[in-house]
Amino acid sequence: MKSRQSKKLTLRTIDKDDITSVEEWAEIFQEINGVSDRSAAILVAAHVDVELSSLIEAELLLSVEEEALKPLYERDGALSTFFSKIHLGYAMSLYDDKTRDDLEVIRRVRNAFSHVRRSINFNTSEIVKECKKLQTMSDHTHEVYKTFDWRKVGYQEFEKLDYRHQFILTGLSINLHFIIYSVSKRNKTLEVLKAIMANFKAQRESALHQ
Repeated sequence: MKSRQSKKLTLRTIDKDDITSVEEWAEIFQEINGVSDRSAAILVAAHVDVELSSLIEAELLLSVEEEALKPLYERDGALSTFFSKIHLGYAMSLYDDKTRDDLEVIRRVRNAFSHVRRSINFNTSEIVKECKKLQTMSDHTHEVYKTFDWRKVGYQEFEKLDYRHQFILTGLSINLHFIIYSVSKRNKTLEVLKAIMANFKAQRESALHQ
């Protein structure tokens, strides 16, 4: 794969390359933590959406050529919407029902922040109702939780976070969980991901102490 620097990017292709540097991930975490609730929800969902695509592609490319995936992203294709990706990934047994349900919460919250014109935030009752449905990071036996060894902090701490941080933490945890799975499928190095995870844990612990 060509590097981000070696090929010409356009508005349509600027997000096609994998994010592999610790520095870029640090910038992403900093941006998400520093923007409004509306922007944070949209950014987190965007990252999850992209990595869910990569996860499904990594599985499908074991049996089909890359060219065969292109129609799936076209209108009404199986990978054309966040909703369709969520349920295709679940049908492919790439994750369990708790992860699927959390992805649906992320999608619905993203849609609300994207389309509701009135001023809303993570304290808005409808948003709170959705965030209360998040499951993976309050379950210390779950694969997403165990990926980042939440036992060192105590999974009960998740319940003490405000809804903004619960949403961000769940989304980015699922996101990085998908990256690790995709990378292992594609036989790429895990060294960069280890550094990214260390950076993510530092961000997580900082959020817990805010």
